[in-house]
Amino acid sequence: MAAILVASGVIQEALVRGDADSVSAQARNIRDSFILKRQLTQEDRKALRAAVGAAFVQRDQAFHRLAGDLAEAADAGDRTEQHRLYGAMIEACASCHAQYAADKFPGFAVQGLPATEGDAQ
Repeated sequence: MAAILVASGVIQEALVRGDADSVSAQARNIRDSFILKRQLTQEDRKALRAAVGAAFVQRDQAFHRLAGDLAEAADAGDRTEQHRLYGAMIEACASCHAQYAADKFPGFAVQGLPATEGDAQ
């Protein structure tokens, strides 16, 4: 998660500067960091899925797809889509943290943010 936070900050700065190459590179780094794409044994993969649950894995997959889409928008030079996708990525981070990690991010618990559609209550 720390690497994603750093890459997200670099993307924000690159968006402000109009540096699509940096946006693309950092977004690809985020996309490629999806843990279930890494070299895991079948046993490790099953243990991970059991520990985090299917809903979390789906959210995480969707987040990493957004990052891939952001890289493609940057490659195409579509600034409007880059900004939209970056916003969607940040919202995905925040809603996941509110749902699954309010203990690590107590500001979400205080705000009482509603769960997003599809989340188990």
